[in-house]
Parts: sequence; structure tokens; C-alpha cells
Amino acid sequence: MVVQSASTKRMVCLASSLKRGGLCIAGRELTGAGLGAWTRPVSARPGAELTYLEYRYESGLGPKPLDVVDIPVLKPDTRGHQVENFLIDRSRRWIARGRLPFARVAGLVEEPASLWTNSDSTSGGHFNCISSKEAAQFNWSLCLIQVRELWIEVRAAGRGEKAFRACFDYKGAAYKLSVTDPAIRERYGLEPTGMYQYQES
Repeated sequence: MVVQSASTKRMVCLASSLKRGGLCIAGRELTGAGLGAWTRPVSARPGAELTYLEYRYESGLGPKPLDVVDIPVLKPDTRGHQVENFLIDRSRRWIARGRLPFARVAGLVEEPASLWTNSDSTSGGHFNCISSKEAAQFNWSLCLIQVRELWIEVRAAGRGEKAFRACFDYKGAAYKLSVTDPAIRERYGLEPTGMYQYQES
């Protein structure tokens, strides 16, 4: 049985990515009935990013994918198509409640017809951006998909830095998206520029 206060979201963390010097963390809510809707805890900052002091546990660590976390929240904080947002309560600390077994992840996979509208790309990506007008057509901004193959592109980004992109096909469309996951960037950070087929470590 899941017991929690009305101002606490118990969430299975499914994503932790770099954002404006902080992190963007998201996952699925865990309720007495099982796994529920997507949830993204956010700050009141314009970019909604979370700082270390906001998301850390008592131990000093922060959420990793598959962590079960109790997150104090104040209210929903919908921003356009980001309907999953909840404003955090900065006065209370996040609490780690265990881990979701990896075997259960397959049951969370979703199959949207496409990730977005597949209408626009930047110079370094493919189908990796949409306009505000197009985004307004959606009432969701998070999903978990499964792909047959995933390639990580490592490119020089100037001043000795590197850029990382995930390349994969989904429903007949080829995507090349920026990688913001800290673990993936660390794993491939010392590799020379090139394409690498992702393998589970």
C-alpha cells in the first residue's frame, strides 16, 4: 500500500537530464492502484530547472532512473503542452523509497504515432525541434519508447567541448536528438568523435 500526504508525489524516476545548470527530472507517479500519470517536478524559475539543493536526498545523492522518490509539491504548474509539471515545495527534502525492478520497465513503454510533428530540424539534428504553435497541439510532453537500435554521435563543439546526439528510427522516421542525460555524456565523453552503437553496460 502506498501512503503519502496530498502534497507529496511518489514517483518512479525515468529521466534525469541536464538543463540550464541544473536538472530536469521526470517519471511516472506511483499510486495505490499502480503506476499512474507522468510527473515532472519543477522549480518556479523561468526554465523550471531544479538545483542540487532542491532534489538531493538526506544522503546527499540525487534521483537516478528507477529510483522511487517521495517529492513534496505545492500545486500543478502546467506550462503550455507540459501538463505533467508540478511545482516543488522547496521547504521539504526529497526522500528515496527504493527502486523499481528493471523487469517492470517493459510494461511502461508507450507507442505514440510519432514523437512530434516531424516538420523541422536544426543544422545538427533531425526532427529535433517544433514551433510553439505546433507544440500547442499536444497535451503531453513526455513518453517512454523502445527503439531497435540506438547510436550515439560524438561531435566537436568548439573550445575543446563535445556535443552528443542520439540517433534512432521510430515509426519510420529518423531522429537525431541532443543527449542531455549526464550518465550517457560521461560514458562517451572521452571517446573521439564518431558514431557509437549504444550497448547496455
